[in-house]
Amino acid sequence: MKELCNALRRARNGKDPMIELESACVNLGATRFGEVGEVVAYDATIHDDLDGGILPDDPVKIMLSGLMFPDGTTVKAEVMAHVEFADHWIGRAFLETEELKGLPTIDNPLGSTSR
Repeated sequence: MKELCNALRRARNGKDPMIELESACVNLGATRFGEVGEVVAYDATIHDDLDGGILPDDPVKIMLSGLMFPDGTTVKAEVMAHVEFADHWIGRAFLETEELKGLPTIDNPLGSTSR
């Protein structure tokens, strides 16, 4: 309890409240998991889906680390869908199929006039 009181006092004195609260949690035995920027497989039990619609094992990027307390209580890590750069090229190959050639794209908003 003393840790939380100290964190509250420091936050009231102008320190970043999030940093103070997380530090108090760590001092009370919680361990951080997930490095910001790390790409991992999505697990709903430990990840908070900021995008909505992420499926189990989809690649996600950690935006905010999570915390796990000794009693098993978890503050989920905040994550967003991670899209591989290669997906862009797969999408472009799809758009270049005969059925879709000439349709508008981001690169060519008017599309082809010779259809």
